[in-house]
Amino acid sequence: MGDTERSLLSKSDEPSSLGIMNMKKVSYICGWCGKENEFTSRDELNCIGCGYRIFYKKRLAGGAQYEAR
Repeated sequence: MGDTERSLLSKSDEPSSLGIMNMKKVSYICGWCGKENEFTSRDELNCIGCGYRIFYKKRLAGGAQYEAR
């Protein structure tokens, strides 16, 4: 195997660092046991503690306030 073939294989096998950096984790609370779980957009949604698949999004710390007219 030549150097050019080896470099082509290594480039295609490595995950792009840009794609990994763009995936941010979001916290969810399990609907059954209440444990906090963090998921990225590509993770399978199963609770780490009990395996339940229904989650609730965490509330904002300060809450949201809107002005209505």
